Amino acid sequence: MKFKCEHCEEDYSEDEGIQYKNEDSEGFICETCECEADWDIRIEYLNFEDDEVMFENDEGFEVLEINGYNKVSSEFKSEYKRLDGWRGYSYPAVRDTASLNWVELVSDNILSMSEDAEQLKIFDSAMVDYFKEKGIPMARIFSRSSNVFSTGYDLFIPEEHLKTVKKFVDTLKEKYRSDEGYLKSATTGK
Repeated sequence: MKFKCEHCEEDYSEDEGIQYKNEDSEGFICETCECEADWDIRIEYLNFEDDEVMFENDEGFEVLEINGYNKVSSEFKSEYKRLDGWRGYSYPAVRDTASLNWVELVSDNILSMSEDAEQLKIFDSAMVDYFKEKGIPMARIFSRSSNVFSTGYDLFIPEEHLKTVKKFVDTLKEKYRSDEGYLKSATTGK
């Protein structure tokens, strides 16, 4: 039986591609188009092992990239918020089948090439060092947006560690994540 890839529109046999079904749609995509598809969310695990992990990055995080076609059963899934006909953004959601009770610790976004992005980088480095030192599992998740200058940034931890890290995180947020600085960067680009 032949299937038409919805991206390249070429015909393929069933074993040359992937039949997918997700919350929004279902169809067939060839192996080449699936491998070249951009990710919706990129999960970077620290101190946690997920069977679906694709590779390890230079910082020692185990990385998993999720798009609308790959069939992974990780701890998280990608959701999409449509703002209008041509704008929207992806964001992470904890799966009902997750092995840990993940809670969102930080929800932010990276404003490319801004002073705010530099502050977020310092904030992130301090968070990573802290979690490495304490051995606490962490999921750092980046999400795509229709705004090419903005990338979602979320940190999740197991709920059992929330009380332990709350004071540290609040202190860092006060120092590096002010609403005033973010608003200035968002409106002026600096």
